[in-house]
Amino acid sequence: MLAQSENLDPDSNDLTPDLVVPDYDDEAMWEAMAALADHDADEHDSEDDA
Repeated sequence: MLAQSENLDPDSNDLTPDLVVPDYDDEAMWEAMAALADHDADEHDSEDDA
């Protein structure tokens, strides 16, 4: 991000910067959602044991 800041005009009144379209990593998102689901399942299992 800092490397791109050299191209910014400090005197500009434009409040809408040129944004890059995000590149989402779908595989990483699915892995994170699965990990959260496993964590929630483990949490509920430990409540049943109490």
